[in-house]
Amino acid sequence: MKKLDMDMQTLKNARSGLIKNNLIAWQQPIYQVLSLEPMVNTRRSGQMMSLSNLLNNAEVVND
Repeated sequence: MKKLDMDMQTLKNARSGLIKNNLIAWQQPIYQVLSLEPMVNTRRSGQMMSLSNLLNNAEVVND
C-alpha cells in the first residue's frame, strides 16, 4: 500500500494485532477505532512509548 508505505502482509499483521487487542473493528473496507476502557495506572514514566510496546503491554494485561 503506497499511502501507508507498507506491503500487504505488514498491513495484515498490524490489523490482526489491533483486532486481537480490541483496538479496532474491521469489516472490509471499513475500520472502526474502538473506545478504550479507562486504565488505572500509577506507573507513569512520562516517556513516549512505541505502538509495538503499547500492544505488547496490552497482551500482558489481557492474558
